[in-house]
Amino acid sequence: MRAIRIIGLGNEFRGDDAVGLLAARRLQGLVSDRAEVVEAESAGVELLDLMKGAPTVLLIDAVRS
Repeated sequence: MRAIRIIGLGNEFRGDDAVGLLAARRLQGLVSDRAEVVEAESAGVELLDLMKGAPTVLLIDAVRS
């Protein structure tokens, strides 16, 4: 297991909401074996499962208000 897990959040079909997913895709090639990169289109309780077991988690998301 890698020490850092990066989770990109979003919905690919909802405008700026896809920024977390797009950032995760771009980071995948840059961090290779130094961090685990995950794309997540769901949030809420499912997010807790994605974070489970990782000592450090970075979340990437966008909000428009």
